[in-house]
Amino acid sequence: MNNLTWISSIQHLDSFISVAKDSSKLRTTKLPKVRALFSFVPIVYFSRGILNVEERSILYNANKPQNGFFKGYYNLQNDLHFEIDFNEITSIERYKHPNSINDYFNTNWIRIKTSKEILNGDFLVAQHGTGPTMKQVNEGSDRIYKEILSRVNR
Repeated sequence: MNNLTWISSIQHLDSFISVAKDSSKLRTTKLPKVRALFSFVPIVYFSRGILNVEERSILYNANKPQNGFFKGYYNLQNDLHFEIDFNEITSIERYKHPNSINDYFNTNWIRIKTSKEILNGDFLVAQHGTGPTMKQVNEGSDRIYKEILSRVNR
């Protein structure tokens, strides 16, 4: 199963919420952001790419979003890639940030903890989506979660 996904962390979401509440911090932070026309907006993820759920592992390869005149992405980890065998996953659960700035956009993340030294062994995954597509983000994340969970519990 190939999925265009976001990768984040609880620490990143904390920073995102702090900057989203005080936009004056956005210009000086290295937080990932998107430019839409002439405005910058922080984003809830620090990498976007393809997550493959394989027979015995998950593979992730970031892909660099296309920048254009009307839209540009900044400070993403475009070189992030990893492979985690299912036997290296120590915990998998759903995660919603308790201090979200907007309930509608509070993504229902997949929290993965691993014994591997990848992203401090604790990171978040969600299905990619843009604009008013949170239903698709959450449904896609549910599908990914169930697929990984079924492989981990074998």
